[in-house]
Amino acid sequence: MKKHKIVGLVAAAFVAFTLSACSGSSAPAETAPAPVEESAPAAETSEQTVQEACLAMAGPMAEASTAMAESAQASVSDPQTAVNVWTDLANGFETIAADAQNAEVKTAATAAHADIAAVRDAMQKVFVDQDMGAMGEYTTATENMNTSYTALLELCQ
Repeated sequence: MKKHKIVGLVAAAFVAFTLSACSGSSAPAETAPAPVEESAPAAETSEQTVQEACLAMAGPMAEASTAMAESAQASVSDPQTAVNVWTDLANGFETIAADAQNAEVKTAATAAHADIAAVRDAMQKVFVDQDMGAMGEYTTATENMNTSYTALLELCQ
């Protein structure tokens, strides 16, 4: 059982690390800021560029990373704490997806949210409910999350 907890923690650490890396990025110097203060028609300003949408994710992603780092130690001895951290992460991505005004980023963030929620649900089954039959579900969910999260990061590079 200890080995399974370690697998979960490694996955959590992976996401925390990648979230930290993403939140530290900044916009290239040649990018002009969006003219938010000007009185442009709503139709022209309603959709963000990919870069603007990605920059808007930096704050929520940094918060999620901080929460995961703070809870990582407690999750070693308490699998429910790890599930709670993943719930917070899923909620953060749900907010990011809902707030994104760029269709590409919204789609990518929505996929990442769904896959993170699936990891959380599988973690609940395997580590809290002790349903070892769900280990395949956990593995698949983790692979899907890595794929969708990587796609989101690549979009935001």
